[in-house]
Amino acid sequence: MSVGANIRKRRFELKMSQQELADAMGYKTRSTIAKIESGENDISQKKLQRIAAVLETTVEALVAEIRRRAAEMQA
Repeated sequence: MSVGANIRKRRFELKMSQQELADAMGYKTRSTIAKIESGENDISQKKLQRIAAVLETTVEALVAEIRRRAAEMQA
């Protein structure tokens, strides 16, 4: 699962809309969130930390699957 997919999953768990997350992040529209979730836009470490805080989770939780896959590929 990608970081964007993990963001979307957590947002759904909180019953939060893309617009609500965009508002909390200071974005004018939800399109930036949609692009992050789809993988179209990359996200900086600083913004990932902010998203994690808004979603009441950790950066580690949002990137865990990616790190696990990377470790499996190196093994």
